[in-house]
Amino acid sequence: NLQVEPKPGINRTTWRLDRKGVRTPNLFGGSCGGQQRRDVEPGGRTVLPGQYTVRFTYGNVVDSTTVTVKFDPRIDVSMADLEANDAMQARLEKSQQALADAMKRITDAGNTIKAVNGQLKDRKEKAARDAMKKGKEVQNQLKELREMFVPGEVQGIRRDPNLVTFRLFSASSYLRSSFDAPGPSQMAAVEQAEKALEESLAKINDFFQTTWPEYKSAVDAANLSFFEEYQPLKLEK
Repeated sequence: NLQVEPKPGINRTTWRLDRKGVRTPNLFGGSCGGQQRRDVEPGGRTVLPGQYTVRFTYGNVVDSTTVTVKFDPRIDVSMADLEANDAMQARLEKSQQALADAMKRITDAGNTIKAVNGQLKDRKEKAARDAMKKGKEVQNQLKELREMFVPGEVQGIRRDPNLVTFRLFSASSYLRSSFDAPGPSQMAAVEQAEKALEESLAKINDFFQTTWPEYKSAVDAANLSFFEEYQPLKLEK
């Protein structure tokens, strides 16, 4: 949905021939869970050639028209190839969404620990000290989980092909580099990225099903509660 705040006079907006996309993962911390503005719907894949309905809504007034999207006539590619490429990009978007969800969960957990520490830092009783100690251990484990997606602190630029994010973005780049149906190398890149992501999600789920409840119990013993219930992460098929 394109949302534009109208101003007096003639207004103009542009549809970039894209569809609703998924939010990119928040790789470098922060509480928003994404690098785009949260009030703006992220753009996604370019639409396929065909007819589309454009609907305008202003208050209680609704109007619509149709537009025809055509492919660049200078490029020789079949509709079947375009559809196959689009389907594979749609499949990869599910991995990108799962990655964003995973990074947000890790970030939220880290923010919870910071909030708990802020409440416990001046308390001297054993339960509070135990919770602070457990929090430090959990923060270290969260750091290890984050480094499955983001390289640790290093000087200069580091590109690690084993990172899940690198595999996903590489697979996406391969698909977007051509309009043709995915070939064996592109299929392999997508499958390898999905496998790496599923392995990472399994480790995150194990952490939130074992370590996180232990930390929650330690905080509860100190008469604090900052927790929400987490459902296991999964890659939609």
